[in-house]
Amino acid sequence: MAATNNVTRMLDARKIIYTVFEIPVGKLTALEVSDILDIPPENVFKTIVLQPEKIKKPVLAVVPATGEVSPKKLAGFLKEKRSE
Repeated sequence: MAATNNVTRMLDARKIIYTVFEIPVGKLTALEVSDILDIPPENVFKTIVLQPEKIKKPVLAVVPATGEVSPKKLAGFLKEKRSE
């Protein structure tokens, strides 16, 4: 059985259908995972954790392997001056 984590719990709570793939243990980039699974990078998602200046809780961004998160744009969206 695949490990449960915050992302799978959120998907389960919203009744979103997904597939869990087992990959080698170790720190891999989303692009490396797409190569291992032989699937397009836009079908692999990565999580980025940012800390806004005023909000005390970290913010988790989930983006496609080929995507990027702009801390400045995220801060603006959250009505913050900055995030890192």
